[in-house]
Amino acid sequence: MAYCQLTLADIGASVAELEVFHHRYAAFFETTYAQEESFTYLHSTYVCDRRRNIANRARAVGGNSQNLHHFITNASWPDQPILQQLQHDTFSLIGSATEGALIIDESGFPKKGTNSVGVARQYCGALGKVDNCQVGVFLAYSNATEATLIHRQLYLPEDWFLDPHRLIEAGVPKERQFQTKGELAIQMIQQVIANQIRFAFIGGDSAYGDLPWLRDALSRKGQTYLLEISADTLVWLSRPKTFVPPRRSAKGRPPTKQQVMPGEPTPVTVSRIATSRPDTDWKRILVRDGEKRPLEWEFCALRVVTRRDELPGPEEWLIMRRSLSKPADLKYAFSNAPKGTALDVHAHRLARRYWVERAIQIGKGGAGMDEYEVRFYDGWHHHMTMTLLAMLFLLRLRVKLRDKAPLLTIEDVREILSVVLPKQQFSPQDVLDFIEEKHRSRVAAKISHHHHYHRQKTPIEETVAPTPEK
Repeated sequence: MAYCQLTLADIGASVAELEVFHHRYAAFFETTYAQEESFTYLHSTYVCDRRRNIANRARAVGGNSQNLHHFITNASWPDQPILQQLQHDTFSLIGSATEGALIIDESGFPKKGTNSVGVARQYCGALGKVDNCQVGVFLAYSNATEATLIHRQLYLPEDWFLDPHRLIEAGVPKERQFQTKGELAIQMIQQVIANQIRFAFIGGDSAYGDLPWLRDALSRKGQTYLLEISADTLVWLSRPKTFVPPRRSAKGRPPTKQQVMPGEPTPVTVSRIATSRPDTDWKRILVRDGEKRPLEWEFCALRVVTRRDELPGPEEWLIMRRSLSKPADLKYAFSNAPKGTALDVHAHRLARRYWVERAIQIGKGGAGMDEYEVRFYDGWHHHMTMTLLAMLFLLRLRVKLRDKAPLLTIEDVREILSVVLPKQQFSPQDVLDFIEEKHRSRVAAKISHHHHYHRQKTPIEETVAPTPEK
């Protein structure tokens, strides 16, 4: 039995497919220069077999590294029209108003030094610890079997806004204000909704589910969510009564703040609820096909009263998931889905987080998401926009070819492109020219850092002349 029925013609057509795909976006880059360099950047993403920095990208496809660097770092092509078109193309490819999902996630990018925009000591998921890094907040679009990233924003720690000169040096727009990761996520969701992209629910991990204001903001906008929460989150199993304490004296203002009435049940952690539920409350559900076998977990869902400022707040679904082999391995989530929502629906929605994690892995492994060397604000966002385009093309080609190769993965598609797309053939003179160009770039970088150092340097002897002794 042949598992793959692809032909040489199918493989060879991938080159033309990339040209057609790029042509769909070319006009958004506005200038002929940016259009040409954007294609070079996409092309190099798939064929560069070393770390995909600017120099190696240019070398892989015979491009000019200075032109490519200018395209990413300094060129003024707009991101938003490209992202809007990308979102529509993603919906056309894998979207569904009844099954689609927007999934919020973030990713850290380890960095040395202090000059790269947004860099700080903060939690880096790639390292699993607090370290020097940049953090991007991403929005993925997912159906039941796959996902790709459709939006991105760089998180700027609050300390950055205490140093206006540092913001200017990194090219941060004047209108950019400090925003938490949750606020960035809401902003991106609003932009996707304004772009008329349809979906059934919004997902995310506990970094976002633990924000009651974010859940409330989504509810006010009529958006259904299923967001993971921490194990120590407190809820009530039934709504406690509240009251305003009576006035105790004639002096002062009368009490106005609600309190939970004495004797009412105290809130309990969701982890305690999970461990106290009988086995009969849990249902085994197949959520997706794993790499080796079908993946099943046990789920339990019940209505609980969530907290707002230590008072009873909205009633939400508490969805709990536990591993069959490790019952202590538990996940928890809140959802504002309607009361009659079936447990199977909750289960499959909770399982969607896998696909955005896979999408970020593909972004890093297949599209060079984390292989950038840019310092400035526009450069980071330009690189990520090109990464999202590269990811979408990989997904698009996979969807096109999977009828003949059902087991085809995104990694397989990139392997096809690395073979069929043209690469630069080097002569000894090409190597010498490449080394010369690298040396010129090093000198230019050294001069740039030298100028930056002296702009920052304000020694006393240069600003205040010593007073001679009399």
